[in-house]
Amino acid sequence: MNKLDQPNSQTELNKILEIIHKIAKMSADGDYIFRGEAQCHKKVSSGLYRKLKEVGLLDLGVETIEKKELRYANTYKYTHEPDEFKILTDLQHFGGKTNLLDFTTDYHIAIFFACDSFPFKDGRVILQDRNGKIKDWVIKPCDLDPESRVRVQKSIFVRPPQGFIEPHKDDIVPIPANLKYRMLEHLRKHYDISAETIYPDLHGFVSSQEDRWEVYAEISKGNDHLESGQEIEDPEEKSENYQKAIQHFTNAIDNSIQLDEGLAVAYDGRGSAYLFIGELENSNDKIENAIEDFTDAIKRKSDYPSAYNNRGRAYFTKGELENAIKDFSKAVELMPRYPEAYHYRGSAYFHKGNSDNAIADLNEAICLNPNDAVAYHHRGIVYLRKGDFDSAIIDLDKAIRMNPNDDLVYYSRGEAWLHLKEWDKAKIDLTAAKDNGVDIINAFHKGYRDIAAFERRNGFKLPKDIISLLTPP
Repeated sequence: MNKLDQPNSQTELNKILEIIHKIAKMSADGDYIFRGEAQCHKKVSSGLYRKLKEVGLLDLGVETIEKKELRYANTYKYTHEPDEFKILTDLQHFGGKTNLLDFTTDYHIAIFFACDSFPFKDGRVILQDRNGKIKDWVIKPCDLDPESRVRVQKSIFVRPPQGFIEPHKDDIVPIPANLKYRMLEHLRKHYDISAETIYPDLHGFVSSQEDRWEVYAEISKGNDHLESGQEIEDPEEKSENYQKAIQHFTNAIDNSIQLDEGLAVAYDGRGSAYLFIGELENSNDKIENAIEDFTDAIKRKSDYPSAYNNRGRAYFTKGELENAIKDFSKAVELMPRYPEAYHYRGSAYFHKGNSDNAIADLNEAICLNPNDAVAYHHRGIVYLRKGDFDSAIIDLDKAIRMNPNDDLVYYSRGEAWLHLKEWDKAKIDLTAAKDNGVDIINAFHKGYRDIAAFERRNGFKLPKDIISLLTPP
């Protein structure tokens, strides 16, 4: 990973340690319990409270509805279960709606829950003195299994009569969104706290499996829109598909903070969508968004050739050729048979004025993917600029045979015919390019400034009909 990929690790670590120390200091002089929340709300509310609010039935009363739910639960499994709290904790365990608020006696575990999802939103840790205003609502679970989730999470529950508590701002420690991922790494490394240890049972695995498949489904939808955008010709439809791709990849990212592989793929996909929009709209901001996403993909999967290749493309689009070449080189180092990376690196070398390296890379790209018409076109342009016009014609002929609808190749071949003084062939190709919308006058003047400069460089005069084609009206 090059220096551009490296976050300010020491600064992040200092901030992480400051947060942990702050919570430890705040809870040192009391009997505190802790709750981690991955996003911030005014109220700390139970699942049952939120569900009743959603359906507009809070007036029925949280405690009243919970008692009814307990009676229903007894008609299933708990006919002979006398402990209603045991029923509630089991319901909570399996995702049921209860009036229990999960707390823990370990603030490191609370920090984990504050960071475990919603990577783009600030989380928080809430501290409560169990001997304070909530003391009559605190319930300690009785679970004798030392490997149960309740024991592993050091759970303790609060059962507020109204279904919520409103913590004072002095009892809240925020966790900035940009620290969540590094905080999770720190907890895993130094405290052995991770999704695998916090959810040790089969139900925990099933829940995480469901989360993973939701993430993969969003990534798949994002890829579908990405592909559709590349295939569609209409600019508005292309942009619309890329925007939809961004939304699906963002959904995946929002729900996969623990899935490094899934996150890397989602960041890479979203970065690609930003890059395509940036190229389509000539937007430097979108290109920067793409670079940020590719960099995030690399942070999560340092051996990810696609992310390096794509970030190289973004740097190439910005004109940062050295950074582009570094990333393309890393991509081919990780995946030696990567024709696209060789192709792009060859183009970057060409724009730096290194034709020999450009040809070597384009040779490799064509060897790995003989059907890449664009690679033949680009190699033909390199030969053209080197003055090897016969080789240029051979490559440009090949590119046209493979893709006769690429109008730019006709201009390139027409330019090569000019150098060979094949006036009729040059006129046919230049006219074909012009008739299909290529601004051949602008293309010619970018390369040679004007007719006189071309003639001085090559030592011969162009025919009048050619001059007419290449001269502004």
